[in-house]
Amino acid sequence: MLGTLQLHERRFQVTSAVLSRGERHWTLDIETEAQDFDGERWVPYLYHHGLRLPVGDVHDLQGEVLSWGTSADDAYPHPEMGVLYVFSHHETCEASLGFGRILGAEGEQIELAWQGVADVLWGDDAGGYGQGVPFACHCVARID
Repeated sequence: MLGTLQLHERRFQVTSAVLSRGERHWTLDIETEAQDFDGERWVPYLYHHGLRLPVGDVHDLQGEVLSWGTSADDAYPHPEMGVLYVFSHHETCEASLGFGRILGAEGEQIELAWQGVADVLWGDDAGGYGQGVPFACHCVARID
C-alpha cells in the first residue's frame, strides 16, 4: 500500500505517487483509487506542478517541510499552485508538505505528508463538503 488520502471523512487509497525533478522545479502527482458515493464517482487527484524545493539533491529533502497559505500570498515561492481535483480543480490552501525518509535499496522512494484545505464542490447538500474541506495525504512517492 502506497498510502491514503483522507478527504473530510472519506478515505482513498493512493494508487500512484511520483515526485519528479524538472529543469527549474519539481512536480508531485498523487492519484487515488476510485470510489462511488451517492451515485457519483470520486477519484481525487492531488498535485503540484511547480514546486521550488530548497535542496540540490533529493536526499536533502528528508525533514524538509514547506508550508503556505495561498498562492496569492506575497511570500508564496512557487510558480504554480498546489491543486486538489475531485470534480474540479481547486487550490490547496493553509497547506504543509513534509518529506520523510528516503526508502528503497537505491533511494528511489520518499515518505511524504501533505495536508491542508481545498474546495470540493459537490451536490446541493454538500454534507461537509464545499469550501475549505480538510485533506491529509500520507504516502510513499516514487522519485523520478
